[in-house]
Amino acid sequence: MANTRARLEHRYLTNCQLVTSMQGYYAAISLVYLILCGVWTYLTWFQYAGGTNETLALQKSLLAIPLLKLFQVAIYTAYTGSCPWTNQIQARYLLMALVTLSTIYQTIFISLILLLSKGWSIARNTLSRQDLSTITLMMGAIYLVYSAFYVSINIDGMKLFISVVLNGLYLVLTIVVLKNAFETRSLLLAQ
Repeated sequence: MANTRARLEHRYLTNCQLVTSMQGYYAAISLVYLILCGVWTYLTWFQYAGGTNETLALQKSLLAIPLLKLFQVAIYTAYTGSCPWTNQIQARYLLMALVTLSTIYQTIFISLILLLSKGWSIARNTLSRQDLSTITLMMGAIYLVYSAFYVSINIDGMKLFISVVLNGLYLVLTIVVLKNAFETRSLLLAQ
């Protein structure tokens, strides 16, 4: 049996003075997202609560974007504040939470763009079964590719492959969103 040695190499920024200096920036951004979420919630649930259910459903759904961003930036704030990462378990849990929230954020963000391009709550109140199936499949693809992207970030060959797949997915999404937007536009012009 040959003597083998393993070496753990930390590739991330470890200059704690630089990392902790970003904590104030992330805290300020968290505050901005918190204010945005508070104003959005107030306007949606109280100020304009008398609007149509379709419009309110859209506004309530769109609140997920800044809310998830708020959680993501709050985790960045906690992560940068804990440098140097002497408690590796806490640092790993923060990174896992960050990866999970980032993946969910990307999935929901792109799904809402797909729903809006289909004209949901703008041109039509419901979507067909085929439209919902397509959006569900796209959500699964987005989640899967982003999960693979975050997992493979330290593996050069895999990172390149996943980046190519991710760019291909963005190309497909762009084509689908543009096609849907033109169909929705035609539907609105016909009314």
